[in-house]
Amino acid sequence: MLLHRKSQKEGLTATLIKPGDFPDWEHEFLLQVDLLGLQQHLKRKIFLEEEPAFPDIRRRKYTKTTAAQRTIRSETPETEGTNSDDIQETTNGTWSLSDLTEQGQKSFQQDLSFHQLQEKSSERQRKSLRTLQDWIIRTVSPSYIRTCCQPRKSIYEWHYNLRARCGRSEADETRDARNTYLT
Repeated sequence: MLLHRKSQKEGLTATLIKPGDFPDWEHEFLLQVDLLGLQQHLKRKIFLEEEPAFPDIRRRKYTKTTAAQRTIRSETPETEGTNSDDIQETTNGTWSLSDLTEQGQKSFQQDLSFHQLQEKSSERQRKSLRTLQDWIIRTVSPSYIRTCCQPRKSIYEWHYNLRARCGRSEADETRDARNTYLT
């Protein structure tokens, strides 16, 4: 009973079993895409973003305290044209926040906050895509899933393949729309 109530709430009434089911199923699919905020995934092949890189305190761009810089200079030979993103190593191989100047700590904290925001955004996107993929798998016949929804393919490709398999082209949809509005 609870499952039935949940599916009504989500609007899971359309299933894609035969080509004639496609217009109703696609309508609900597009509603799900809008609800989950994944419109950009239907416009082109977009995959999940790479995991955001955690800010590395060993990078040169975080200003080190004088004592920490002296330790670094005494251990490594000076090289010309060092990159501001070069990794610096210490004697024991670790850096702590206290090795950074106040400005370096602020920069690191800003980068860390930005990283956390990116991570939350990335997780929300992953969850939305997982929800949409689960919805597709629940509402599409297994034979269509097997032939149209390949693992590691984008939602764009799944939708395109399902549309092609059901025999619906954009020309068909344009013709149907004209017929609907002309009658």
